[in-house]
Amino acid sequence: MHKAISDRRTDVVLKNETSVPPNTNPKPIQKRWAFLVGINSYVDPAFSKLSFCINDVRALQNTLSRLNYETVCLHDELKSGPRFPSRNNIEAELATFCEQVGEDDLLWVHFACHGMRLEEQSGKEQPVLIAQDTRRAILPFTSLPLSRVEELMGNSKAKRRVLTLDACETGVEMGRNSNAPDFIKNVRELAEGYALISASTAKQAAQERSDVGHGAFTHFLLNGLKEGAKDEQGNITISRLYNYVLNEFRSRNIQQGGQLQEPTYRSQGIGDIILTNLNDVKLNVSLKSFDFEVSSLEIINQRWGKKSEIIRGRGNIEFFEEKIEDVTLQMAQIPRGTFFMGSSEDEPERFPTEGPQRQVNISSPFFMSLAPITQRQWRVVAGLPPVDKTIKLELDPSHFEGDDRPVEKVSWFEAVEFCERLSIKTGRSYRLPSEAEWEYACRAGTTSPFHYGATISTDLANYRGTNYKEKEKEYKGFYGGGSQGKYRGETIKVMQFSPNAFGLYDMHGNVYEWCMDYWHDNYENAPTDSSVWTDGGFETHRVLRGGSWANNPGSCRSASRLGYYPAPRVAIIGFRVVCGLL
Repeated sequence: MHKAISDRRTDVVLKNETSVPPNTNPKPIQKRWAFLVGINSYVDPAFSKLSFCINDVRALQNTLSRLNYETVCLHDELKSGPRFPSRNNIEAELATFCEQVGEDDLLWVHFACHGMRLEEQSGKEQPVLIAQDTRRAILPFTSLPLSRVEELMGNSKAKRRVLTLDACETGVEMGRNSNAPDFIKNVRELAEGYALISASTAKQAAQERSDVGHGAFTHFLLNGLKEGAKDEQGNITISRLYNYVLNEFRSRNIQQGGQLQEPTYRSQGIGDIILTNLNDVKLNVSLKSFDFEVSSLEIINQRWGKKSEIIRGRGNIEFFEEKIEDVTLQMAQIPRGTFFMGSSEDEPERFPTEGPQRQVNISSPFFMSLAPITQRQWRVVAGLPPVDKTIKLELDPSHFEGDDRPVEKVSWFEAVEFCERLSIKTGRSYRLPSEAEWEYACRAGTTSPFHYGATISTDLANYRGTNYKEKEKEYKGFYGGGSQGKYRGETIKVMQFSPNAFGLYDMHGNVYEWCMDYWHDNYENAPTDSSVWTDGGFETHRVLRGGSWANNPGSCRSASRLGYYPAPRVAIIGFRVVCGLL
């Protein structure tokens, strides 16, 4: 049985060295290859079922494919065929894969599965990986020795080889670390050798984390590859990736058995191998240009009082269209930048949960759906094969029916499953936005309470624009110097009002939108980047943003935030999706 944090127990200590034949004429890396194995379920009940190994290798495959790696992925949801991870299949497929790798190529092998130590007659312990069909009673004959994996990697012509292991107790005792005197860091493009990063020390377990749906090690590995480990030139090297992962474990205090889980790293060869350069990454889509009208509200002082006036302007963005069967999802490109997240202490109707205000850096561009997911879009993706078989997506869950209205009555878990199905269907990485991404995209360069300005109007958004009283508390249908408007009492079709400067519609009102983050009561110790914030938060609650058709305008501000249970389905809650370059 798995808790919120579980482990992939394996008693592996790597002691043998893997030699790298000298390359008499070193050249920069010509091609990159990745062989990935993830195993959740095992035929022998002696090996407990794991939760996120398949998620790990699928996410790695998506990311590495975008980093121009040629990938092969074996996992146990494939059920049959040569890429089902039986012991023989893993060995045969890896041997075939390695034969294709050239001398000036990079070979990366990653395992996410169980492992353990096998004691030999000599008393020595042989580390082995547990395949899907490994039997405990005949372990020496059905497990996959780690030495065999290294042997197959060594049989390839590649002069750059990397092995990563997301399994317990795989601490390494080989080679040398990146601080050794003969580790020449400035070789860079011509670096050669063998490197291994393991999820923990030789005496620790490697955790799975239900809050992120990955093994903790692979989760940080993915974040490092996406941007966390890059240098000023956009390079991600093997030592930078390891140090990023290690620092993430330390800063987030990831523990197992009362001890900090500490990934280990050893290398052999010359130089710091460049795994990728993020400046070379290109999204395999065709970008289109989109001209649109933008609006702002200006409060004008008159002799008989104040009045708000809509000021019209023009905007332009680039976007791509994702075709999913007979529907289209439009994704706007959100540029990199910095902004102040939260509200100032003098902002009207501000709550303490919106502070302290801090500067956040969005270091990489990303794409966000122009509008909340519609019922038409939901229906198509909900009809795709499930990723998490425990989650059933109703085709028509919404209270207010209409193909072009936002889907609502969708739980956080269902929204995440939608993203997973969409990712597999398209081969791109879709997910819910982080809270920082959401507010940055909503503000679109503004610092006012709304992206429209200091106030808002029901001519520009769908919210409760009339005064009302609930449980003896009075709520205003206007904000700041604005006026009351109308109360529609339901969702409306998306994209009926002017978008913000990033081309995003319905960021204020219509439906609340799920974010990936756990709820925190304030921004104390919050990240200063675009990452999803879960550490130290309430696992029982997720973040909602944007307000809805049923809320007063103050709840629809750019900085307004709400924590809510992730499982209920409510007619004021929908979502939109983001897609990263990785």
